[in-house]
Amino acid sequence: MEDKNLKIAVLLGDDYNESSNLPSLSDLESLAYDTENYINNAKKFNEIVKEKYYPIYKRELEKTDVHKFISFLNEKDLLKYLFTQNIDMMEFQTDIPKEKIITSYGSFYYPKKCTSCDNVLTEEEEESYYWNKINDNLLPECPKCNNLLQPDIKFSPENIEENFLNYCEADKLDVDLLIIIGLKNETYPFDQLISNVPINCARLLINRHNIDEFISYFGDDEIQPNSSDSTTAESYFGKSEKEIKKIVELGGNYRDVVMIGDINKNIDILLNQIQA
Repeated sequence: MEDKNLKIAVLLGDDYNESSNLPSLSDLESLAYDTENYINNAKKFNEIVKEKYYPIYKRELEKTDVHKFISFLNEKDLLKYLFTQNIDMMEFQTDIPKEKIITSYGSFYYPKKCTSCDNVLTEEEEESYYWNKINDNLLPECPKCNNLLQPDIKFSPENIEENFLNYCEADKLDVDLLIIIGLKNETYPFDQLISNVPINCARLLINRHNIDEFISYFGDDEIQPNSSDSTTAESYFGKSEKEIKKIVELGGNYRDVVMIGDINKNIDILLNQIQA
């Protein structure tokens, strides 16, 4: 993978988190689906933040194989965009430039804003006014009006971040390869992002389970699964391991390839192949 002109986008879902012991949006959405709900549940909400998100903020969790793979793409100057459904900050704890990371639901990384006066903490204020309070079991308060601070996270599919939507609805992404990892389903706008690539752009799906809707979405004239086994970690739909390596290197004339099974195991296999 030495082609410096190769441009890759990654769409990272949250369906690899369970095996990686990472938190997910569902841990908090019932406590903060709107500001009033958050205020009423702030104590419980922030207890979960301390337990599951503070260690990530302090960089106490190791990179997953998925994040190592994405970091590798960035180190080789191949990664153009990282689109993510995750709010856990793991993407921001890598060496990937922040401008390459496009969040759909927001992130605990930044920003935090006041529930009353809409004051937004600067990045320099985050540690003292938010994270230190979380660690001390105190409710984080706005330095201007002393009301509650809240992470700017969207807990509803209807409130996807505008910047993310812009990439889904604008002109087609200028990339050669789209890698989709850990996607549970194809709900809007993620289905639109998948289709918003040039016709000559290869697409590689790395998922825990076969998603029938996803496969059929690729179209009858493109590569289809050639196996009925959709659950084992070793199942590769469409192409062999060597041919998958060619897909990543754009050495094969393939439109779509699907790898089904244990995501972290398949990522590790793939990373070993392309580093060889």
